[in-house]
This record gives sequence, structure tokens and C-alpha cells, in this order.
Amino acid sequence: MRIRLIYLYFCFILCDITSCKEENKKWQNIQFKEAIDYYCKYVDSIGYKQNYEYIYVEAKRNNDSIVFLIYLCGGAYDFLVNRENIIDFFYYKRFEIMLVGDFPNEVVNIEKNKKLNLFKIAKARYPRDYNKYLNDSLSVGPLIYDTKNMTLIFKEGKLVNSKFQY
Repeated sequence: MRIRLIYLYFCFILCDITSCKEENKKWQNIQFKEAIDYYCKYVDSIGYKQNYEYIYVEAKRNNDSIVFLIYLCGGAYDFLVNRENIIDFFYYKRFEIMLVGDFPNEVVNIEKNKKLNLFKIAKARYPRDYNKYLNDSLSVGPLIYDTKNMTLIFKEGKLVNSKFQY
């Protein structure tokens, strides 16, 4: 009986996590889509660890532009500590994407996913970090990756600057 309950609990968590998978998220802006696809190819070339790593996409609105910072990330830190700023977490192609910051905007029109349960995702993906967080919320730190990041600057919906750097 206990094994059956554990199995059902595991299935429930798995279904809940996979409910945020939207394989065909559409990027309205072609230039943004091409940049994300380029970054995904780079991440694939260095060995992407599915169900651990994700591509972090942060949007910041400035006076006359939107700046996107895109980089590879992993671990529970963002799910647990930065959860108020997370807009969505979904699959794009075979990569997991986390949107953070000023969304929706004129480049990416994706609304905040109100059904997203970040604690459940963190608990399933990073159980050790999740348990540490329950005991001490300051014990889970961010992971530092030494990989390239991409910065995109859009004005009036058009890409005006792109940097791919360490």
C-alpha cells in the first residue's frame, strides 16, 4: 500500500511538472526567435543537462529599449529565491526556458503563468536543495556557470544590438 501511495505521489508530481511543458512556445519576433535558436545550438554544443539546467531569459525595460540577458543556469536558487520575478518555465524544442522580468513586452508577448508551482518544480528537480531551503532559506546559493551569455537590445521591436560573450 505504501509503495502504491509513493508511486501515485511521484506520478502526480511528474504530471504537475510536465504541465508547464509547452513544446511549441511561439516567439512572435523573428529576430528574437533566431537569437534564441542560436543560443540553444551553443548550449547543445557544450552538453546540456536536461532536467537540471535551463536557459535563463531576463527582460529589462529601459526608457526606449528592452534588454534581454540570456544565459545557461542550473540549480534551485531561482525557483526558490527569485520566484516572484519568474514569468514562466517551459520547454522550447528540447530546452527548458525560464522567463524572468519585464514580460509581456513588444518583443515577447508571454503573460505570467499563474498555474506555475515553482516549489513543486524545485522539489522534484533539486530535492537536496529544496530540503536545505526548508531548513534555512539562505543555504541555497546560485550556481555560477562559466559559459557564454547573450545580450540582445531591441528598440521599437527591432534588434539593434547583439552580444555573445563570456
